[in-house]
Amino acid sequence: MKKVISLLLALLLASTGLMALAESNAVIADPDVLVVGAGMSGLTTALKVCEAGGKAILFEQTERVGGSSLYSSSGFIMGIDTQMQKDAGIEDSNELALADFQSYAGDRINLPLAELFCEKSGATVDWLETDLAVDFGDRVPTKGVYQDMSAARVYTPVGGAPTVDAALLAKLEEYVANGQATILYNTLVTEVNTDESGKVVGVTAEDGTAYTAPATVLCTGGYGYNEELLKKYNFTNVQSMAPKTAIGSGYVFAEELGGGFNGLDYCSNYAGGIQDTGFDFVHAAAVQYPGAIWVNQEGERVADEMTADSTVREQSWAQASDNIVYVLYDESMIRDDYAVIVNVSGKPVSDDPARLKEMLDQLIADGYAFHADSIEGLAEATGMDAAKLGATVEQYNADCEAGKDSVFGRTDSLIPFNSGSYYAIRTIPYVLMTSGGVNVNEKMQLIKEDGTPIEGIYAAGELVGKNCLLGTGTLGGIGHGVCLTFGTIAAESALEYANGAQ
Repeated sequence: MKKVISLLLALLLASTGLMALAESNAVIADPDVLVVGAGMSGLTTALKVCEAGGKAILFEQTERVGGSSLYSSSGFIMGIDTQMQKDAGIEDSNELALADFQSYAGDRINLPLAELFCEKSGATVDWLETDLAVDFGDRVPTKGVYQDMSAARVYTPVGGAPTVDAALLAKLEEYVANGQATILYNTLVTEVNTDESGKVVGVTAEDGTAYTAPATVLCTGGYGYNEELLKKYNFTNVQSMAPKTAIGSGYVFAEELGGGFNGLDYCSNYAGGIQDTGFDFVHAAAVQYPGAIWVNQEGERVADEMTADSTVREQSWAQASDNIVYVLYDESMIRDDYAVIVNVSGKPVSDDPARLKEMLDQLIADGYAFHADSIEGLAEATGMDAAKLGATVEQYNADCEAGKDSVFGRTDSLIPFNSGSYYAIRTIPYVLMTSGGVNVNEKMQLIKEDGTPIEGIYAAGELVGKNCLLGTGTLGGIGHGVCLTFGTIAAESALEYANGAQ
């Protein structure tokens, strides 16, 4: 399965022009700005530096650009007060958007950054459409997915986020051709260099080559593929769907430079990972399958399973002891195709019911799924307290008979557990993007805990994170919006600093 996914990804990269077929032109000798990481924020930053007349070197640790955005088929992008909104007759304003952010973030919001995003994000979306010819289909924004907003301000590029990356790269390569930019593929940055005063003066690559420039922008992405950091900050048990580039190097660099952090105690996650392949995520249980209930290790239900939105789901798994939640099914709930049990990124791994049943049996044999002919037997198999689990199921069955859940108010899919054949899937959270980030000011300068800037260094994208805008909330398009908008601001600030330093 991993080989199939890798092949499909390779084909996608080739079709969108994101795969490096050859090294870029000769390395620029006198760059104004070094940009570390060629995801959506890094591409934006390097391109904006060049558009403003500067020179940039862009470092990418792999053979292609894209980062986390390669894995976003929807490609949602948020922007406030755009031309597309105006054309669709949608009224929006910075004040409305800021109120939405505050309603979800509470005291976690970084008000200056939120105000800056509201002010600048619309122009960034307009730039994608007018200058880079990104196709937004019918051009009618929506409220996206996840949580609600007061206005439709989410845009969906045709082809998803990889097509946006391809548009950014195509434009940047024009500057490569005229000598304003260099893209260094397969070049992992391992150090950020400072002078005696602590000012950042450049970076060093894994091969020992040092690069110098007046300004450096970290666009290294999150730490979603760094199991050590995920367990340090967020989880006891966790899996990852993050790209292998999301190693958290920017967090390490920031800490070494004395930079501050915000929101690292929270990480958005997805529910239902089946830990049968170690840290790398492959399988998941369909947690909102009709009739299923979610039970923690103590044998207690944790939420209304059917109406739980993304926030409730992630909190249920994040707050469960050891981040373990069992998804329980009665035999009578399971369809013949067994798609309830095993899927990959939300899709069944096979169209063959026999194959799906075989995979279920293998999960049971390996100790990640459990089957018993009584609730007591299921408790024994999973290690849950038999009395508590029995009481939980007994109450749930009584509520099914009454037609309403007395614990969480659930009214949908109230199917009792009484077939004499029961399944439980042991699940944990899995992550795609991380949420907390480094502290920056309105110029995207990396700052210390006391608010003082670290000279010569800036940050953008997932490394800054959405926590500063939304806290533990999630709104459609915010991730890519942060990459594009904060990347634009970082480029402007870094080039202004570079021009003043020369």
